[in-house]
Amino acid sequence: MSVVLDEKDMNDVAEGGEKKLSKKELNKLAKAAKIAELKAQKGSSQPKEEEAEDVSVGMYGSYGMIQSTDKKDIVFTKLSEIDANIHGQEAGVCKLFRDTLTERGFIEIHTPKIISAASEGGANVFTVSYFKGSAYLAQSPQLYKQMAIAGDFGKVLETIGAVLISIFKGLKRDYAAEIEAVGRQYPAEPFEFCEPALILKYPEAVKMLREDGVEMGDEDDLSTPVEKQLGRLVKEKYKTDFFILDKFPLAVRPFYTMPDPHDPRYSNSYDMFMRGEEILSGAQRIHDAEFLMERAKHHNIELEKIQAYIDSFKYGCPPHAGGGIGLERVTMLFLGLHNIRLASMFPRDPKRITP
Repeated sequence: MSVVLDEKDMNDVAEGGEKKLSKKELNKLAKAAKIAELKAQKGSSQPKEEEAEDVSVGMYGSYGMIQSTDKKDIVFTKLSEIDANIHGQEAGVCKLFRDTLTERGFIEIHTPKIISAASEGGANVFTVSYFKGSAYLAQSPQLYKQMAIAGDFGKVLETIGAVLISIFKGLKRDYAAEIEAVGRQYPAEPFEFCEPALILKYPEAVKMLREDGVEMGDEDDLSTPVEKQLGRLVKEKYKTDFFILDKFPLAVRPFYTMPDPHDPRYSNSYDMFMRGEEILSGAQRIHDAEFLMERAKHHNIELEKIQAYIDSFKYGCPPHAGGGIGLERVTMLFLGLHNIRLASMFPRDPKRITP
């Protein structure tokens, strides 16, 4: 059954009034196991930081919000216009990434999701039972993408790539109505970017931060609050929400990162930021097997656990670089959403694993 409420109807409901609906034709499609209890509120607001654990996406319209009173009814609360707009744009991000890189000659591959040893990454490692042994959930497809390049794939991508400017332009072009609709519920400043993308060297960023009162060394890593502060400084100076930070200190990057040939303190690595938050961390990878083993030993990594990866470079491999992008992060930050759970259809966190 479909029922349409106009603006007056929504306002009446939001103010606690009653509304009687007349029917022309009703068709029963399925029997409900329970009756949903709804609440409505007028106006638009972003969920507050302290509400992050409990945020759930309700039935949002142009005039207010209708939401199930039972926080467990996430499936019901997902049936909403604004939620559909958010996830429609998320699908658009995927499509634009794929189309843009396919046009540039990239090949999409699919890599294993369980591996024999924990891959790099700052997040906790998840161990799974694998027949008579143990395996790990892959945190990154990077090593396999490198092996594919060594196997003579000219360009490789896994679902998403790094052509961000094309994505931003495509979203503004193809999803203008959806962006406007989401903005009515979740007001935010329009996302701004420059073309070509702004590239800052790490020492430049450190200089900007020091001038703004941050105490840090030349080779210190950036904390999350400092990243956000840098984002604000870049926006004020360069009028862009998107920028690339290049030449990170070698000491704060993984073992496979290529050092800067002109200054061994730094590396050929980079992060990309939207509204002061990281969406990608990447680098030129070491493509020489001997040097790769040397750097792995320096980081106290057991060579036998990454031997297949090292062996893939022993027959020669061209120089290459890459990175992995967070889909929900791109969607959240492009739209200016305050909480990443709004960009995930069924979010997972330390306290939520169902539905």
